[in-house]
Amino acid sequence: MPKELELARIEIERDEELQTLRSMEAEAGEVQSDIETLRAMHGNTQIGRPGKDILGMLDKQMHTAFYKRRDLARQYEGQDQVQVSVMGRPKKTHEERYAYFTNIIDHCRSQISEGENRLNLVHLQLRYLKRLRDRATRTRLQIKTALGPALVTLKKDLAALEDQLGIEAGLLSDFQDNYITMSSSQIETLRNSVAKKIKAFDSREFTSTNT
Repeated sequence: MPKELELARIEIERDEELQTLRSMEAEAGEVQSDIETLRAMHGNTQIGRPGKDILGMLDKQMHTAFYKRRDLARQYEGQDQVQVSVMGRPKKTHEERYAYFTNIIDHCRSQISEGENRLNLVHLQLRYLKRLRDRATRTRLQIKTALGPALVTLKKDLAALEDQLGIEAGLLSDFQDNYITMSSSQIETLRNSVAKKIKAFDSREFTSTNT
């Protein structure tokens, strides 16, 4: 596909995702996310336009919703469960807010999976490396405030992540160096292997109590 058509397709998909997000925010009475800030955080593309990293934007939105949903239980404990009205609108219940954040998480995960399915071997490996680095960054932040057994576990997790990052970075170099000499079947086999690792990573990412 010509680059111009590919960029146009990405623009359309981005606009559709933003429209879906705004609709979900409006329905739940939530403050709109600052998309321009998210775009700035993910840098520019090769042609200098910000915000092309749709997967990165979805990552950020998904984890924000995940943390907000996780914190709902803490906020809910000890609070009076009687509904109050704000500016004439009934306050959203705990269950409604939980469902709202769950919808965002599920929607983002679906779109991320769909986007990753379109990546070739090298770009999928780059994507896996990014997700490992993001996980390592979150773990380092958690280490700063952790104590006792939780701190020990987090340090072990970080060491394992750093080891895995070294391995995957080496594989990326191999893929880049040998890509043009690989057969289609070799590329497909290696790509499927990376996809399985991402799937396993997803499973750990969303079942870990330290996320």
